[in-house]
Amino acid sequence: MTLASLREVVLRKRRALGLIVVGLGLLAISLLDHVPQLSDLKPIEGRLISYSLHEEQGRTKVTVYANFHIEGYAGSFWNDSLKDASANLLHGREGVFIRTAYDPNSPFAGSEEATIESYGLSINGIELQSVAAALAGDRLLRHVVLPAIAILFIAVGFIWAARRRVHPG
Repeated sequence: MTLASLREVVLRKRRALGLIVVGLGLLAISLLDHVPQLSDLKPIEGRLISYSLHEEQGRTKVTVYANFHIEGYAGSFWNDSLKDASANLLHGREGVFIRTAYDPNSPFAGSEEATIESYGLSINGIELQSVAAALAGDRLLRHVVLPAIAILFIAVGFIWAARRRVHPG
């Protein structure tokens, strides 16, 4: 196979190869992504000092997260319990008692400028989500759903790349 014919094959199959590359990237992310164990987390509790909304632009939609500061802890936290429709749950509630947990081994834990993911959430003693449920949800998403999508992309890419073009005679 010459370099010119290899180039032609790559150009003709670029979409299929793109799916394979994206699938391999997603698979690598899912294998390298760390979801902490329950025993790794550090519980935190304190009064809500401040609260703000942060928009994250996805491919098809904007997700709104609440970032919140807890008295006595550096930086701010975000939580899956406080996104989209429930993001405004803390609005105007400065001073309420918050209980959550975070991974102290997170790369930015303890930094004043960082916003750290937290797991589980209780507001004034009312549990919105348990720590165990939050971890299970993250684990399912990162280690089951994401690899399944990755494998689907890879399989479709290989099937598409292997498909022969029929040229009219």
